Amino acid sequence: MASMPYLTKIEKKWISFQILYGLWQIHNKGICHGNIKLENILLSSNMSVFLCDMAPYKPAYIQEDDVGSFTYYFGGSSSVNSCNLAPERLVDRQVINNILETFIINFLI
Repeated sequence: MASMPYLTKIEKKWISFQILYGLWQIHNKGICHGNIKLENILLSSNMSVFLCDMAPYKPAYIQEDDVGSFTYYFGGSSSVNSCNLAPERLVDRQVINNILETFIINFLI
């Protein structure tokens, strides 16, 4: 158990930076990933991060007054209300880009 390959603090920061930078790059191209979860973040043996399994078929942005879309993505028939929608679908793309740029700049300092 003591010999497991645990990540150091700097390695965790490097992985986080690559994920945020990748998101920033695809958002600048006008694409939302739409399906970020651990299963869709690939890590190579040399600590390179790859985002896979994008979901471009989901709507790019949900209107605040569109009740039907909220019902479809946030629950429906199950008793547990789960969110099956990426956060960037609920907020204007420019707001997300500003947040990502702020995080990236703070990582570089």
